[in-house]
Amino acid sequence: MVGGNLDVGVRYEKIPKKPLVWTANRDKPAPTGSTVELTKNGSLIIKDGKGNLFLDIGGSSDGSIITHAAMLDTGNLVLQSASVPEFKWQSFDCPTDTILPAQTLALDYKLYAPFSPTNLSTGRYYIVMQGDGNFVSYSEILEPTYASNTYGTKGRLVFDESGKLSIFQWENNKTVQLNPADQIPSPIKDFYFRGTMCYDGIFRLYRYPRGRNNYTSDTWNIIWATQQYACNMKGICGLNSYCTNKTSNNDFDCLCPPAGFSYVDAENRFLGCKLDFPMPDCRRYRAENYVLHMINNVNWYGGEYAELSVDESTCRQSCLEDCLCLVAVYGNSKCYKKRMPLRNSEPRTDDVKALFKVPRDNNSFPLPPYLSNIRYNGRSKQSRFGVGGIVLFGISVSLILFFMIESVTLIICIKRRIPHRKEEESGLLQPEMQLKIFSYKELEKVTRGFKEKLGS
Repeated sequence: MVGGNLDVGVRYEKIPKKPLVWTANRDKPAPTGSTVELTKNGSLIIKDGKGNLFLDIGGSSDGSIITHAAMLDTGNLVLQSASVPEFKWQSFDCPTDTILPAQTLALDYKLYAPFSPTNLSTGRYYIVMQGDGNFVSYSEILEPTYASNTYGTKGRLVFDESGKLSIFQWENNKTVQLNPADQIPSPIKDFYFRGTMCYDGIFRLYRYPRGRNNYTSDTWNIIWATQQYACNMKGICGLNSYCTNKTSNNDFDCLCPPAGFSYVDAENRFLGCKLDFPMPDCRRYRAENYVLHMINNVNWYGGEYAELSVDESTCRQSCLEDCLCLVAVYGNSKCYKKRMPLRNSEPRTDDVKALFKVPRDNNSFPLPPYLSNIRYNGRSKQSRFGVGGIVLFGISVSLILFFMIESVTLIICIKRRIPHRKEEESGLLQPEMQLKIFSYKELEKVTRGFKEKLGS
């Protein structure tokens, strides 16, 4: 059970820290009461609490009879046949976010990062063994965030039991080791290892002591990573937010600019921030209704629509007077005015300042003309009645208009009916529409003594 979901997978055992290293159903959590079963036809399946098929994990691809499943000490879950020594299916061939010693990552195979530390579903980053010999990670918008720069021929990633992570290019029989040898702890037998694509988009190699007799740490320590800090990754934090590195565990946090912004999802802060005030209306914009708040040592890639060579004071005033300017980044005597949304924050160490323009207070936005021009004893309606008074005023006007329309409609209907009554009374209707009264003798005569039917 991880993050409230029931996941079927493989994890380390016999140690306090037991991370999942493979998950069968990361994007399809199983319901409570589910079971894992090896069927007679050799498929490993998950059944829900009612015994119905929930997920087919894997099985024999050539129709061989599977006799048993085994959990190997390497962390590889395998299906085997008694008559054939080769594995008919193995979890090492369908990795999720982690590789283990003795495991390889074949050509074009990917490791997908989890969405968050508590949500193991497929996340925003992946790393892949490419056909050009490169081991490359990508963001969700397919922008490279790391490359091993091991150009050559097709190959595979090999994680051997000595803790070495290498790329083997079989066409030229070349091996390139990625992690420096001096970063591999010794003796090897005293440690567990794993390589994991973490939710922040960084692939990390970890070690964990098998016993604590000679080691004081009982945590998974990083021995190599594709990036040192998460904040160096483009897009690590969502729109209108910026990244800050934490001092412990190489973790990071995404922050909203001061005043006027809040998280899109406070539980997943990396999804970005949103404006808590409306965009300025340039038809009624007034610079005195806004102030600037500052953040040091942060910038955002791109998004500027104007570049000025001015001092900081002039940069501030220029942004305040410009309706379109919501952020100005100042540094090295340059002023970059930017629009929202802001993308791809980057930490800076060269005294760069980000100046955010926000409303001075909640009353900084002028009312629409049809309300702002209404005066009452020299004061606006809003100042006398507040929002509630304006609402009541609007309702009253609506009711008056409704009754006026109903009254006019009623008068028109009455006028249309009066002429018809006069026409009926005065006999002015057309002859074919009038009724004629006949006497008994007249009827007897025209029917010849009531022997013939009229109108036949």
